[in-house]
Amino acid sequence: MSPEEVPVKRSAPRWLKSLIVGLLLFSSDITAQATSHIPIGAIVINEFVPAPRTVFTQEKIELYNTTPDPVDIGGLWIDDIAGGGSPPRQIPANTIIPGFGFYVHSDSNFLNNSGDDVRLLDTDGVTVLDSYTYTAFPGYDASYYRLCDGGPWATSPNPSPTIGTSNGACSGTWTPGSFEIHIFDVKQGDSQLIISPSGKTLLIDIGEPARNTGSGAAYIADKLRKIMGPSFSHIDYIIPSHLHLDHIGNAGYGGIWALLEVHGFTVGKLVDRDAGIWVDSNGDGVCNPDTEIVWDNAGTTSSTARNWLCYTTNPENAAKLNREIAVINSTTQIDLGPDVTVKIVQRDAESVMMADGTPVGGDHTAEAFPPSENDYSIGVKITFGLLDYATAGDSDGEYTRSVFGYTYNNVEALLAPRIGVVDVMRANHHGSGHSTSQLYADTLQPQASFISCSNNPYGHPGQTTLDRLLYWGAVYITNLCDPTREYRASVVVNGDIVLKSTDGINFTVNDGTPFTATNPATSTPTPTNTLALTNTLTLTMMPVRPAPRPRFAFPLGAPVPVTSAQNVLIESEPGPLYVILSTVDEHGVDGEPILNLMSQPDPADTASAGTVPTGTFAEVLEIRRLPPNYLRTFYRVSTRQSASQDMEGWVADWYARRTVSIVVFDEQGCACPFQVPLWADAELTQPAGLVLNGSPLRLLGLAEESVQVQVLSSGTIGWVSRDNVLEARKKNYLKHIVP
Repeated sequence: MSPEEVPVKRSAPRWLKSLIVGLLLFSSDITAQATSHIPIGAIVINEFVPAPRTVFTQEKIELYNTTPDPVDIGGLWIDDIAGGGSPPRQIPANTIIPGFGFYVHSDSNFLNNSGDDVRLLDTDGVTVLDSYTYTAFPGYDASYYRLCDGGPWATSPNPSPTIGTSNGACSGTWTPGSFEIHIFDVKQGDSQLIISPSGKTLLIDIGEPARNTGSGAAYIADKLRKIMGPSFSHIDYIIPSHLHLDHIGNAGYGGIWALLEVHGFTVGKLVDRDAGIWVDSNGDGVCNPDTEIVWDNAGTTSSTARNWLCYTTNPENAAKLNREIAVINSTTQIDLGPDVTVKIVQRDAESVMMADGTPVGGDHTAEAFPPSENDYSIGVKITFGLLDYATAGDSDGEYTRSVFGYTYNNVEALLAPRIGVVDVMRANHHGSGHSTSQLYADTLQPQASFISCSNNPYGHPGQTTLDRLLYWGAVYITNLCDPTREYRASVVVNGDIVLKSTDGINFTVNDGTPFTATNPATSTPTPTNTLALTNTLTLTMMPVRPAPRPRFAFPLGAPVPVTSAQNVLIESEPGPLYVILSTVDEHGVDGEPILNLMSQPDPADTASAGTVPTGTFAEVLEIRRLPPNYLRTFYRVSTRQSASQDMEGWVADWYARRTVSIVVFDEQGCACPFQVPLWADAELTQPAGLVLNGSPLRLLGLAEESVQVQVLSSGTIGWVSRDNVLEARKKNYLKHIVP
């Protein structure tokens, strides 16, 4: 007989069910009983057999005590589907279930063979302590069960139930006494887990591939439970190395936020960098990421960084996150147990100077060429016995100006002596050619190096980086990232990189290759000249003029309403508010040439209200902030492709650039003039001064041929030609700007 032909217990008529239940409730007087105050999760349904035949003569429902203490479960109720089915069964008074012990309820004709609910109710007969729904026949004498006692449910039935005995202890691949480093394959991003021999955990970063996804967090949540056990849900320490999407995800969607808010993990301490803070300027208790972030140590900024600070510096999240600013040179802020030392060696570019002698630390967000967010990365050195490991986010190792309008600064020159010789290192910035300088590699002298990357447009890893690391030892890479590189002896893992050691001397990596840690010796680094300020586009790209922009004029607008998910007014922002719609990512890399306007402020909305080319000007008509915690923001914008066509739709906040840049080109398409004119009138006839080519600006108004802007570095207001305004960070048109 096939499962489809298995006889199913027939339910009684609903009126009879109601009568039986009513009589039972009346006779037992359970409505007069209070709840037992047993915490949800303390007693759980662990396994049940709904279709007994030969091995079992009765249906079996097993409960498990997840706590170490005995619990009185007398008066609790075992029930099937709510509002129908069989009458609930009450557990006899004074029934004690031992700590980490079991209680088995036996019954007949209680559960349907082919599908039903199994529910554990508190003494009030209403409060659900645990439940499980099955929709298919499991087979005779088979059970639905948790993979381990109190752990997640198995996806298929168990033909050999363990009723009354353990399903197995919840454990993962990690074994006590083992020191492990996991470099997770989150593609072109970063995430790593360090586990001490005592089982304490440090998670660094959870990268996401896009702003509106949580796939990285889901992947890491699954990995953590496979490594530490199915019921694992508490991480002792989390470090966000720096505030880029490929390292922390977008709060409200994915990354570290989603691990804690969606996947049920908790954290003992969040050790963060001091980028800035939310200041509730209007006192409404809701963080506006566009207007209420005050920067402390920052250069380039993004919606990723602003949303992160809205989340982490919100006083309501203080107890949950236990956030602390990383303390340089501290070996006690992160305590992984007596055998492991974690030393914080860098944060917020402390003591790092730009090429002109200006400190990288501080607020540089309004400058024409601010430092890269990479330069503010947290760096740590982790020691277990003789085994030393170094990781420092996306720290840079040279002085240069990016093609995207920001500067890289030589953070590694200070990191190298602070770290010294190590056995293993993670290559900074995914193995970028801007990082892992000759000085850094020759100072650290790693036996093994790890690189996290995937197919990417950035050229990671750089060939010089590979060559330097291969000179000192083995190189492990999560994926074949750039097929044009000569990887030679590098090991392309096509997955996670895992280091294991039990004695702090001998360790293995992935393929079992043995290594032996050594006492650090004084390194003799090769001197490298990294002080020359260069431009990376000079040799790689030909001059290109920006594409012409649609020309139109907006009327002056009223204050911009900020609304909730229920379309209720939260506040207003001063209007008019103008933006450039752009698909350029936070690293300055071009996205799709066409941007889709959504018909509704919903990331899952597939209906299009129209398309516009990237770089289109628009007026903001409304700002919609959605849960959770108003971190998801959408703009309702109006744009015109021609004088007669007015297009309106919704875009996510990361596509709406409030900050733009002024760029003037010469006849050859080169942005060579160092200073360009600012005009006092929209007709561009009355000079109002000069502004640095490439300066960040805020849009104030639009005219037929020009744009009114405010220079962020000085506060000066004036007009510039539309053709000279580019979306923020989109500097691939800047071939070189000569001071």
